[in-house]
Amino acid sequence: MELLTAVENAFEGRTRGRWVAPHLWESTLRIHAKQKIQLRSPDGTTLNTYIGSIKRAHGPRVRVRLTIGLPAKKDIPEGTEIWLLEQEIT
Repeated sequence: MELLTAVENAFEGRTRGRWVAPHLWESTLRIHAKQKIQLRSPDGTTLNTYIGSIKRAHGPRVRVRLTIGLPAKKDIPEGTEIWLLEQEIT
């Protein structure tokens, strides 16, 4: 398992699921839809899930950055760590 990043913000999407805006990271790790991850919240709870989709967010007050769509509607607090459960070797 490898730590990818931590959640800076989470919000409800227009469609099902939850979106998280992770802290910017400088990593060579590659992520993709359907990749298995584990969310570790600051209170110690964990949730095994997967990346539903990845989109770029942009706007007048937002720098272009990735957002990660998750299938769960569960609240995801700021500071929750996102761990990759499996990493493909390239």
